[in-house]
Amino acid sequence: MIATVTKNIKILDYHQVGLTIRKISKEGNRIKHLSEKNLDKQMLTLLKKIQKIDKEAYCRYSIEPSNHAMGDHIHMTLSLTDEKHLEDVKKRLLKYVDAEIWSFEKGISYDVIKFEGRYGSVHMFPIYNDFGFDSYMNKTTQSKHIF
Repeated sequence: MIATVTKNIKILDYHQVGLTIRKISKEGNRIKHLSEKNLDKQMLTLLKKIQKIDKEAYCRYSIEPSNHAMGDHIHMTLSLTDEKHLEDVKKRLLKYVDAEIWSFEKGISYDVIKFEGRYGSVHMFPIYNDFGFDSYMNKTTQSKHIF
């Protein structure tokens, strides 16, 4: 989100993207859903790797149960200081789910970038209403902030 005044001077220069992450583990031919504790650890590790790309990056996330007994999934707001870092973050997310390519899907209100990999999927989308996404993120569990 960029707030500007009449002279186009940036006040806030964080670029926010929303992520929905569904992560699985494979043991042979068996698919195993990860626990909330394991997903918490993975979010800390993922943010540390993203902070190697953008030192000032931070995130808010919540882990909630999926419908139809499909394990848990994560809703995340990722704030980056520069939009140029977004391509490197996409490469990092490709590695995170062990995907080779990402696809682009045109939505009604926003466009979605999808990473479908061997160890799960990630949907990335722009955030236009920060308050609205936060209230959606906190509908079942309170979100956690990592700086």
